[in-house]
Amino acid sequence: MLIICLILSYVCLIVAFIAASCKDELYEATIKLDIIIFSLQILSALFCLPVTFGSTSEMFCLIILICYTLCGIYSIAIIFDSEGALRFIIAIVIYVGVYNFVVYIIPNINSNGYYVFIFTYLIIIGIKLIFSIIKYSIQNKKYKDKENKKYEFKEKYNELVTEANNKINTSFINQNYEDLWLTNDNAIKYLDKVHSNLVIVNEAINKSIEDKVFYKGVPQYINSSIETLFNKIEEDTKSANNELKILSLGMNGEELVNKIINTHKYIENLPNLIIKDNDGQRVECDNILITDKGIFILEVKNYESSGNFTLKIDTSGKWERIYKSKAYVMDSPVAQNSRHIGIIKNILFDNNISVPVYGIIVISNDTVDIINNSNSIVVRAGSLMDTINNLKGEVLLNIDERKNIYNLFNGMRKEEVKHPFKNYTLYNDYLNDILSLINLNNEYRENVVKLYNEVFPDNK
Repeated sequence: MLIICLILSYVCLIVAFIAASCKDELYEATIKLDIIIFSLQILSALFCLPVTFGSTSEMFCLIILICYTLCGIYSIAIIFDSEGALRFIIAIVIYVGVYNFVVYIIPNINSNGYYVFIFTYLIIIGIKLIFSIIKYSIQNKKYKDKENKKYEFKEKYNELVTEANNKINTSFINQNYEDLWLTNDNAIKYLDKVHSNLVIVNEAINKSIEDKVFYKGVPQYINSSIETLFNKIEEDTKSANNELKILSLGMNGEELVNKIINTHKYIENLPNLIIKDNDGQRVECDNILITDKGIFILEVKNYESSGNFTLKIDTSGKWERIYKSKAYVMDSPVAQNSRHIGIIKNILFDNNISVPVYGIIVISNDTVDIINNSNSIVVRAGSLMDTINNLKGEVLLNIDERKNIYNLFNGMRKEEVKHPFKNYTLYNDYLNDILSLINLNNEYRENVVKLYNEVFPDNK
């Protein structure tokens, strides 16, 4: 029987060790643990009743006494908010006091080890009951205080939001703006202004306090309209920057090519030429060069990349961009330029002019290595004039003939084509209103943090 008691005691001890490492929030688990320990203690005590105490029995009872005491003390230690090491120290201190009281004081009254065992057992149960009552009363008070603070925060927060909403005018946010049709030159100016205003807007947003100070269940925005505005600003910033980047790349590439061409006085250059043939077909050429060897139709491309890359054109005319050992298929500009060449030839034919017409694809950025296995002429901007000058062929056009062709095409020049661009009028017409809303929302966020720290000072 004593062996059974010993085994049960060690089981209790192991369970108590596990319980000592649990967090205070696990109340259901600790309640079940208390019930298990009480049950095991009562069961093992019943097994000990018929035992006749001799020296060996008293030794086993002493071991059981120690195990029971540790079980009870570790269960009691659960009420502390300390880590496992501190709980262990507290448990040992309490245990030594209780054990010495039982072993050295009680035997003077009655030397029978059996009564020592029973009395110690009752003391442990009493201590467990007292501490259980203390634990539940403390936790109940903490729970009520927490609920009261939550209610106080909610009431004050609602007042804060109501006050902020009374200052808000968001009627302009949800207006619908149709796309703007602009020439490339006007689009650059328009997007530059939009970009400048968006920089101001994003600087105002970035002055806000960091998101990490916000708390679960607390919105970062005063209301849904302001949240919509912030999301729209983020989306429009990306799209406007992307449009400006693409447009600037193209125009910068064309500007570079024109700068190179214009250093050669003997070449007639028609940049950004938009004309129609007699059938009404419109053509928009980046450059038409009229030289003594013929006419060259240029299609200028500026392929931006984060580093050097290779442009590969195979024998079938397929274009690939190879970057960091990966190949990406690209749209071929050759087909587009071939159409331009066809329309230019129609115009020359209608005016009884017979002269060779060539197509050249010009890559205007220097970070490109070109592998061209096709019959198309693809060159970097720096190699353009060498390519034209080295072209085999006799002199076909004198200065007057070149001037006549130049005047023919220039006289047919149409108004520059307009393209659709996303409408960012919101940031031009309502910049001050947007900044006011951003500042108001930043003020709201700061007030939320201040309010939270006032109501929950322990959570700072």
